[in-house]
Amino acid sequence: MVGRLRADVITLDDGTTLEGSVKRVGEAWVVTDAKGVQTRLTPSQVKSIEVKSNSSPSSVTGQLESLRRSVGAMNDIPAILDRYKKFIDQNPTVADEAGKDVAAWQDRLSRGFVKFGGRWVSPDDRAQLQGKSMLEASQARDLIKQNRLREANPLLRQALADDPDNATALYLRALLQADQNQLAPAKTSLEATDRANPGHGPTLNNLAVVLYRLRQYGPAMNVWDLAMQASPQDRAILDNVAEAFFALPDDVRQTAPAKKAAARFAAQDALLQKQQSQQGWYRWGATWVNGDQIESLKAAEAKVQAQLDDLSSRYDSASARVQSIVSEINDNVHTMHRMEAQSFGTDQNGNPIRMPLPSEYYQLDRDNRQLDQERQDQLARQQQYRDQARKVQQSFPVPKYTGVPRLIGIEGTPTPSYASPVPMAPSAAPAAVDTPTTEPSTQPTLKLQDILMNPHG
Repeated sequence: MVGRLRADVITLDDGTTLEGSVKRVGEAWVVTDAKGVQTRLTPSQVKSIEVKSNSSPSSVTGQLESLRRSVGAMNDIPAILDRYKKFIDQNPTVADEAGKDVAAWQDRLSRGFVKFGGRWVSPDDRAQLQGKSMLEASQARDLIKQNRLREANPLLRQALADDPDNATALYLRALLQADQNQLAPAKTSLEATDRANPGHGPTLNNLAVVLYRLRQYGPAMNVWDLAMQASPQDRAILDNVAEAFFALPDDVRQTAPAKKAAARFAAQDALLQKQQSQQGWYRWGATWVNGDQIESLKAAEAKVQAQLDDLSSRYDSASARVQSIVSEINDNVHTMHRMEAQSFGTDQNGNPIRMPLPSEYYQLDRDNRQLDQERQDQLARQQQYRDQARKVQQSFPVPKYTGVPRLIGIEGTPTPSYASPVPMAPSAAPAAVDTPTTEPSTQPTLKLQDILMNPHG
């Protein structure tokens, strides 16, 4: 152990004194005087140390206060005690005051105190706070089920005041925040839920939904991939992934996170479809239909497909024309720049002059304005084709997609490992937060008409 204390006067046990800087090396003191001469002393030789200036009592007291603040963020009592031991070795003048802190920490250690919610409490106190927090959270869950959100909010606040890591309360708070379109706070609450209760499928799904609504598509697909790993073949999660892929911007679909999620989705949904077919349910986009519906829907799909193919062809033509127009405009601009460069010259005296631009220059400028207007018209047509395709798609008796992934509601609420599940009180009122409403998602075949109907395209 090595510590340092600046001192002015060191009084030895024989009454003599030394002046200089004192350094603690192991169990010994090394005194360095102004000339750099060092004297090694055993603890028994040192009667007292009189500090001045840099290590005045007020300065050392300030250091003790700083130590107290720094250990307040620590969670390990033995490590805290070690910090105090080093401090006392370096600052023996405040050993009595610091020793009181040490005694308090030793008492906490002997009684098994733990850090809980920013406080040091006994195991019994922690269990009581956790139990109280879970009771408040379960009561809030019952109120949410009854659509009594204003009454649920204060209960959740109290539950999290008693236990900031209560996964049940954090999850429920996130549902209420998302329901009120407070997406950033909901994201924070869901991230806290995941830290408190890692690997919980509904939590990960809801975090992905919130990220998706925030247009953070890459992170959303990453989190959905984790959700599918946490809850394999979960119908609500797979339906959400199907909805997400339907409305996902085309460039995002080509990213690594989207491709990874798509591969996992395809594998899991194939198994889910097999299970569901045994019960008479069949995949229909991001939802499910029964055997009687599927045949009539397939017949309707053939008619709709013909309309979508026609819109797709028109969209492709408009897209090709836009590219051609852009190329024509660029060629004209290049020619105009060349004319401008050629218009500069010198007169017979060598002075720089600007010659008039040819009439072709102004004709090209008029052509470009007309071309740009046509380009805007073609882009407007593309948007019209998108809108028409959406309407055609919605003409199905059972629409395939809404393009809106949904939260898993209170039925997905996690229960901390230390708590027993608490049943919800019965209620006739529906929950006020998003819950899956359809039956159990294969990766949708994303054709051009899907891109046309992409609300973000």
